[in-house]
Amino acid sequence: MLFSTLRLEGICVEYELSINEDPKCAVVVACGKAEAVDFTRIVRDLINHKEFKVGMSFLHDYRNVDVGNLSVNDARGLAIMAGSCREEFGKGRWALLMSDGLAFGMARIWHGSVDARVDIAIEVFRETDEAIKWIEGR
Repeated sequence: MLFSTLRLEGICVEYELSINEDPKCAVVVACGKAEAVDFTRIVRDLINHKEFKVGMSFLHDYRNVDVGNLSVNDARGLAIMAGSCREEFGKGRWALLMSDGLAFGMARIWHGSVDARVDIAIEVFRETDEAIKWIEGR
C-alpha cells in the first residue's frame, strides 16, 4: 500500500519519493545524469516528507542514474552530509540499488565513507528482491 508519492526534480535528476507500507520504507526511484547536489536534495526531501519517521528504512533505486560526473571526493562529501543526518536516520536499513560497475563502485565508496558516521545499516544491491529481503530482515 502506498501512502504518498512526490515527483520531484533535482538539478539533473528526476525522482519519485514514496512512503510504502509493505515493506514499510521510504522508496526513491531516480533517473538522469547526477550531480552531488541531487543526492543532497533527495535526502533533504526525504527527511522533510510528512510521512517520514526516525528509524524507518529506505530503498533508493539509482539503477537509471548516470553517476559519471561524480568523483570519489563527491562520494566522500555526500558521506559527510549523510553523517550530519545521523539522528534523523536512526537505526533503520538503507538499501541502494545500483546498476553498472561504475555506479556500484561509487556507491561502495560512499558506503565505506558513511558507515562510521551513521547508525542506519547500509548495503548496496543490484537486485530489488535481494534489497527488499534485506530491508525486511530476511
